[in-house]
Order: sequence, then structure tokens, then C-alpha cells
Amino acid sequence: NPAIALGDFNVNSTEDNKYKIYQSQEDQWFIAHLIGCGDCKGTHYYNYGKTWSFLDTIFLSKNRSINFDQDSIKIHRTKDNSYADTDKPIRFDPIKRKGVSDHLPMVAKFKLEQ
Repeated sequence: NPAIALGDFNVNSTEDNKYKIYQSQEDQWFIAHLIGCGDCKGTHYYNYGKTWSFLDTIFLSKNRSINFDQDSIKIHRTKDNSYADTDKPIRFDPIKRKGVSDHLPMVAKFKLEQ
């Protein structure tokens, strides 16, 4: 059966560049931001280092009749979850009920093969 794993994996770009955490999973998984989303900066912005990271991503099991629609992989941005001028996430404000914490969601379509 196909498997999907998605969410906040807390792997920042420094860790991933050093330890190849996402790349080490490519034998078993298709990893959304490694096969699509070519113009995506990341899902989280670190102000102190002025860097983007893919803390959030989507994994699809390989060799299990499931694959990404590569053109559909993107960071979901709206006027309520990110700043138009910088693309940075708008932190959640419980009073205004806007924002998304400090991460942006990743979305993708996938295809089940017969």
C-alpha cells in the first residue's frame, strides 16, 4: 500500500546541507521539495541567519503505485498567511485570527497508478 508522510520534520537547511537528512531518504521516498517546487524558497524563514529552510515537506513512498504531480508541488501562500513583499510567514495572531505560526504549508497533488 502507498504511504504518505507530511508535516513539520524540523530539518533546517544547515542540518540538511551537513547531514543530507532529506537526501538520505530518497531510496525509499519521493520528497516533495527535492523533486518539484523549484522556485520555492522554503517553508520557514530564519531572521537571524536570513535563510529559508524546508522544515515542512511531503514524503510519498517509492515503488508503491503513488507519485507526485510535480507541477503541483508548492508552498501555499495567501494574503492571510504570508507577507506579499517578502513571502515570509505571518505568525499566528490569536486576537486577529490570522497567520500560520512560523511555518508555511506545503501542498501537492499526487497520482495513484493502477
